[in-house]
Amino acid sequence: YYRFLPEECSNFTLSYFNARSSGRELAYHIDSYVPSAGSHTWSMQVACVLEDQDVDNGCTVVVPGSHLMGRFSDRELLKNVPLEARAGDLLAWDSRLWHGTGENRSGRSRWLMIASFCMWWVKQKMDIPRALPQSIYERLSDQQKITLGYCAIPPLDETHRINTKTGLDSLKPRVTDYYPHPH
Repeated sequence: YYRFLPEECSNFTLSYFNARSSGRELAYHIDSYVPSAGSHTWSMQVACVLEDQDVDNGCTVVVPGSHLMGRFSDRELLKNVPLEARAGDLLAWDSRLWHGTGENRSGRSRWLMIASFCMWWVKQKMDIPRALPQSIYERLSDQQKITLGYCAIPPLDETHRINTKTGLDSLKPRVTDYYPHPH
């Protein structure tokens, strides 16, 4: 946790999001990109199930306990647990967990919305603060701005700002105010 935010504020940012269905099998992988052993995670996946998923339509599969191994995934491993779920379910896992999907043999779609949340010190995989339109930014609460990464934007260079993290008092009125023109 860093001291620039009140304790009741979140200590993480939305790193990445997408929506996907399944077709071909998706090989085991980790979304943390860096394997590490231990009980402390710095990144989590959250999947909102939009359509029922089962083995026939290529549901998500996981290797239980693999997030504690500190290794990249073994893509040839056959042991896994299918995460069959119903529309409206929410699935969450440590981003170090080996996971993938089975092949969709059913002809039915299997849509999910997936989001990655990471500790504030992990670089976001998408530049959400720069991409967000002003019209949406204006409607965000301070907590939502923190979650979208507006208190953890890296400085342009060594003259822009010394700290890579800021507090609520540093939130700006416009999205473009976070990105000064280079000198």
